[in-house]
Amino acid sequence: MWWDAHSHLSFYSEQDLNRVFSEGALLGLTTWLQGGYDQSDWERQQQIYRQFPKQIRTAFGLHPWAVTALAPRQLELQWTRLTDLAPQAHLIGETGLDYFHSREPQQLVLQEDFFRRHLILAAELSKPLVLHIVQAHGPALTILKASGQAFRGLVHAFSGSPEVAEGYLRLGFLLSVGPGLLKKGYKQLKQTVATVDLKHLVIESDSPQNTEKPEVEVNWVPRVARAVGEIKGTAPEEVLAISRSNLERLGL
Repeated sequence: MWWDAHSHLSFYSEQDLNRVFSEGALLGLTTWLQGGYDQSDWERQQQIYRQFPKQIRTAFGLHPWAVTALAPRQLELQWTRLTDLAPQAHLIGETGLDYFHSREPQQLVLQEDFFRRHLILAAELSKPLVLHIVQAHGPALTILKASGQAFRGLVHAFSGSPEVAEGYLRLGFLLSVGPGLLKKGYKQLKQTVATVDLKHLVIESDSPQNTEKPEVEVNWVPRVARAVGEIKGTAPEEVLAISRSNLERLGL
């Protein structure tokens, strides 16, 4: 009974969703945690949760990409809607900073503003966070530390160094490892996996890999678990069992 720590089931049709759950069950996958993007995504997650309440854990948040893409008025309207819906979610996010996707100073300031808003919202509701941090670990850690809040949650698609990892671990976050581990390169990530105790790691698919042409992909989680196990000298089944236990500690 394994868990996928991060996916986007909202991209799938009803037919494909049934395939995800049935084919996933054959591999031992039972539960998929989500990453939120914008209002249409939250509403789709709610639909899926009503149909499949045992299989998913919802996450509502304004993704950094959505923050910079929405017009100012629409952004504020969606934020208001998020504050209304957030009590129903299992997690708050995705939220964070993406300095690769957006480099204009005004956009970076906007991302930081909404990152802080999400942190306050998660603290008020006592909900775990889903962080999306790309080329911005220093600023993100500074904002997290300055908030003065106690956190729990996960850093999605983590690929940073052991030193960066330690910064998040000290704040109470789990590191979510995905298909990047299977690619050439990613030396920092592989070093981090070798260094960090399994009690701090969770396994994700971040599926579908292609959101424009979403294909049913259920084998990423066992494949990533196998790669982690090879680095750690641990059976993939144990990696997945520990990952699930770590996620359950978040109160999910």
